[in-house]
Amino acid sequence: MNLASNLSGSTAISSVSIHHLPHESKFVLKPNIRGLAKRMIYRLINYQILDGFSDAEVYCIIDNTLELLKPAPAFIHMPAPVIIFGDTHGQFADLIRIIKRVDAPPKSRFLFLGDYCDRGRKSIEILILLFCYKLLYPKDVQILRGNHECSKMNRLYGFYEECRRTRGTQLWRKFQAVFNEMPLCCLVENRIITMHGGISPDIKGMETLYKLKKPKTHAECDTGVALDLMWSDPAAGADSCCSWQFNKMRNASWMFGTETVKEFCRLLNIDMIVRAHEMEIVHL
Repeated sequence: MNLASNLSGSTAISSVSIHHLPHESKFVLKPNIRGLAKRMIYRLINYQILDGFSDAEVYCIIDNTLELLKPAPAFIHMPAPVIIFGDTHGQFADLIRIIKRVDAPPKSRFLFLGDYCDRGRKSIEILILLFCYKLLYPKDVQILRGNHECSKMNRLYGFYEECRRTRGTQLWRKFQAVFNEMPLCCLVENRIITMHGGISPDIKGMETLYKLKKPKTHAECDTGVALDLMWSDPAAGADSCCSWQFNKMRNASWMFGTETVKEFCRLLNIDMIVRAHEMEIVHL
């Protein structure tokens, strides 16, 4: 799991007025659901289990998260300071360990770059924890979509079986509906662009991202800018000088070189790109 990165050196949230997504400012969580989300967070942080919560209660959190995310665009903004998390892939204990080292919302802002499920054994716990944080603090927590939040991936790499074994396949289907509504890209403080995978040759400027639609089908996930934001990779070694080349490692999307990154930052007038999608060994 990628180490969380604090991009402004401090997690203290400024009281200066900032813009938020309009639907998040208008979203009102019912008191009983707020109480349920708080109880789930307490159980998950302290005991790392969802035992004792009924299927109906779990579905309630998922359904309310779907309602919150539906109006969100594919390209969102977030102010700094923010703590950024890369792939979690069901490694719930590692996620809890990092959260305990930093201030959790609302004292900090969290931005997650996707790939919450598959491979590890506790994808459900990760997702429900993030959904609870998102419901309680919608302006302070953003959750982007990774390539494993596409049904063709998580049907094969473990998440489907985890859901089937734990609470049934209806749970898996409910998660897919939420995944389809997750944003793909986030601009932090107008200077840092973030996504799960990488950049795309089809991004011609900020306008491309503002016009981007959230992919809802297999075909939409497998084409264009949406595919690249979830799948592309930087080239390494001798290939790092390349412009764009087919991503042989993934058999999908593109690989891009150092000069391409610099040109992309100039084009969008940003300072850097922050992405996930690749494993890095980090010792905390």
